Amino acid sequence: MTNSQASLMTPVIIIAAITEFRFHFGYFPRKKQANIVFFLISIVLFGNFVQTTFGQIITDSKTRQSTINGHPLPFNVLVVLPESESHNDNFGITMPKARPVIDISVMDAIRSGKIGADFLNFTYHDSKFSENANLAERFATLGVVTAYCSNRLDAILGFADSYSLATTSKITAAFGHGIPVITTAGMVSNLGDRQTYPFLTRIQGSYRQMADSMYKLIAYREEFEEDASTNKGNAKSASSSRDHLPVQESHLSLGYQNLVLMYHDKRRAVNRPRLANGEVMVVESVSSHCYFTLYAIKNFFTEKSAYFKEAWKIQTPSLAFDEEIERIPGEIESWLKIVSELANGAFCHSLFCIIF
Repeated sequence: MTNSQASLMTPVIIIAAITEFRFHFGYFPRKKQANIVFFLISIVLFGNFVQTTFGQIITDSKTRQSTINGHPLPFNVLVVLPESESHNDNFGITMPKARPVIDISVMDAIRSGKIGADFLNFTYHDSKFSENANLAERFATLGVVTAYCSNRLDAILGFADSYSLATTSKITAAFGHGIPVITTAGMVSNLGDRQTYPFLTRIQGSYRQMADSMYKLIAYREEFEEDASTNKGNAKSASSSRDHLPVQESHLSLGYQNLVLMYHDKRRAVNRPRLANGEVMVVESVSSHCYFTLYAIKNFFTEKSAYFKEAWKIQTPSLAFDEEIERIPGEIESWLKIVSELANGAFCHSLFCIIF
């Protein structure tokens, strides 16, 4: 089979696997359906990556051991995922869901002649993320290091949390010539640092892309002032009332200056449980996806705008709450009053509250 013929098998495998599972997708929410499809695509892309990188399979007739450019087969892939669903997992990809997709993809690739039966070997490791989000990083790293020390680690798939993904992607970059990591999670903007995470591939992109969209949609930008000054200079001959027009904003942006970020996060929640003496209880929990989303927005705004860099230099106006704790009557109203005060009601025409 030629390389061009092999490359054509990618869409065939994707279509076959999606067709196999189309009747089961209805049981999952739309967001989880998308993540499962992305996970399937990552598996197929990984197969193409191996084929392209290492070349054709060569079998030694004496030892009966297949190799690719001197690399003995099988090519060992570690899949790191939680065993079951939980409130900790926003993506809904678990080992029982991912394993059938992997099995079908591998079987289709073998039947089509794209790879041999001994080409890939998948090992599954439970990250324990469903049991304890704080310890998932430890168990995921343990599984990766154990696989590497056993000479069973050539690539890694999976991950449902960004902490485990970040740690393992850092350390595996120093294993041998580097271990590729492919994930459908990991949308935290900091994971895009190619120097820190050189072998990490994120199928779904980054929260930074959403921050870019938010910036273009709502944020005040300095060019508004420049455009207004230019227009003002060109209109000196017009009536004097035109000299007092408000700042001209882009047709694509609302031009808000006073922004408050309101989001769900257990670690920073204003409604955290209190101790008997009235002190706020310290919650041992990882940061939420909402926090990482708004963190990306904050970084992007301060990076692109001198105004927000100065306005948010000391502290970014925000209010975190725990959406999983039962709320008392009037509590949300009191939070919104706090948000209003943070946004400075005197400039209500520039107020915008981002809630996640």
